Amino acid sequence: MSYLQPDFSHGGDNEAAQSSNTTSDLNGSGEGQLTTTVTNTENIKAGDTVYKVGCPDHNNDSVQYALITEPVSELFRIDTGGMIRASRDLKPLCASSINFKVTCKDPKDSTVRRVSVKATLDGANRQPTITGINFNTDVAENTTVGTTLATFSVTDDDSNISCRLTSTPAESTQYFGLDHTQRSIIVKSKLNYEQPQTRHTNVTVTCSDGFCASNLAYVYIRVTDVNESTDNATGRGGEGDGGRGLDGEGGREGGNRTANTTVVTTTERMEEGHSEGGGEVEGRGGREGESERERAGLKPLQKKTGGKRERQKERKAARQARKDKKKEKRRERKQKRKNKERKTNTEGE
Repeated sequence: MSYLQPDFSHGGDNEAAQSSNTTSDLNGSGEGQLTTTVTNTENIKAGDTVYKVGCPDHNNDSVQYALITEPVSELFRIDTGGMIRASRDLKPLCASSINFKVTCKDPKDSTVRRVSVKATLDGANRQPTITGINFNTDVAENTTVGTTLATFSVTDDDSNISCRLTSTPAESTQYFGLDHTQRSIIVKSKLNYEQPQTRHTNVTVTCSDGFCASNLAYVYIRVTDVNESTDNATGRGGEGDGGRGLDGEGGREGGNRTANTTVVTTTERMEEGHSEGGGEVEGRGGREGESERERAGLKPLQKKTGGKRERQKERKAARQARKDKKKEKRRERKQKRKNKERKTNTEGE
């Protein structure tokens, strides 16, 4: 009966440090546990030997080897001679240690032995480390574009570090970005509290040296509301006095006024709309308004050229003209009643 005798010699292109302990007797069942240190890990190239686990058979039968790594990695393989080799350059390896689990099997009599090697990876590439953030912050919606919200630092042996920003929700990347020179998170575009889906945003930063990714770092951003003083009447006034009727201009002056005038009569509505932004009356038809003014005994509206006092005088004169006209009508009605009474009295006599 053949049996397997493990050979835990170290060798190859990368000389590993001596193991700190030995396996149990693998002539019987069981698992051998070893530790080792792999030096200059970052510079190991594809094909270089990392560790040798030989399981020679006393009958010189061929031995089958199988390798499992913890954590799982495709950077290592084992050949038919029990050599653990780098399947690719180890520059992308971003771990401080790795476990090699090797199975040796004699296919003729199904004898199996297992070897576990914990390897410390000295000189391996290290992942960049981000510090300085991981906090919550409030940002007013009127914050100036370009304002720095947070600054972070990146520690790594390599100098060619690149960083990227992602956000949840994804739409928030239109509002927040990275200043790569200053290593900071900035306001990229005007914020808007009225957009509920982006009021709260989790911004995440990651960095890489091209091989190893950093830890995840975050800033949780809450956009706060700002009282925006908006004169709605001003906007309507400016549009209304765009005067597709009488004025036919841009209505800029009407827009700058309050547009809070109480409308009493058609004539007064035309007058107030002309000077204070009531452009809807004028916009529906200047010719209609003109006939109303003529019936009221007023002059046609002229293009505004004067200042505030002149317009106030015009309105005062218009009101006085209306009062005078009403007074004249009352006088006429009173005179008609008197004439009617006289006629009745004369007929009675």
